[in-house]
Amino acid sequence: MKNRLSIRCLLLFALFCAVVRVSLDRSPEDAPASRPPRHRTPPADLRPAYGPVAMDEVVAVEQPEAGAAQADSAVPTVREGGRAHADSGMMGEMKLIFSSEGVPAELVWIAEIESGLNPSACSPSGAAGLFQLRPATANRFGLRTGCFDERFEPAMCARAAARYLRELYGRFGSWPLVLAAYNAGEGRVEKALASAGERTIEAASRFLPDQTRGYVPRVMALISDREGTHPAALPPPSLHPSDSRG
Repeated sequence: MKNRLSIRCLLLFALFCAVVRVSLDRSPEDAPASRPPRHRTPPADLRPAYGPVAMDEVVAVEQPEAGAAQADSAVPTVREGGRAHADSGMMGEMKLIFSSEGVPAELVWIAEIESGLNPSACSPSGAAGLFQLRPATANRFGLRTGCFDERFEPAMCARAAARYLRELYGRFGSWPLVLAAYNAGEGRVEKALASAGERTIEAASRFLPDQTRGYVPRVMALISDREGTHPAALPPPSLHPSDSRG
């Protein structure tokens, strides 16, 4: 019995040695192919067709400091062929609202300077919406603020902004002064006019804040570019708006 066990052990040992020798003698070419890496570069036809956005396609619309109604920070906007890539449907609706309030439709482009055409824009100073209305101004023209803030509704914000612009024109009598008041506040513009001794933007300019002196020509240049019309030549508001509903 013992002899049989010894013979069996010797046979198993010899078999083990043979297997080890065969493994050592195998050439690298005989080895199985290695598993491909987990993360592979996709074929060319599966890669995204778009490339990186060219830096000259992105323009930062500089924002003045918060005055009566505008945002505090620069908002980037993508431009195509010198025009802002905006929702033409939304801007068309805004123009109809301005016209219905008796205000020149060209003034809707104030929203591009104020918010970068972002209806959800808000600033640390509390201004919000397309036209960056402050809570007091929004409430004054029938909008609710707070938990259910109607300034974030583009149509409602536009109507309140148009009414505000119409009221400012009744007080200051020129669109450049209206823009200055929209930015800096009515009281500050009145003080500047009193110091200047005449009611023109040229005379009042040196008594206005630096950010307002930059804001007015920036808005006027933008409107001129978008509409081909100089804002100073725009007609005064209509005395009888076609629709004053909120």
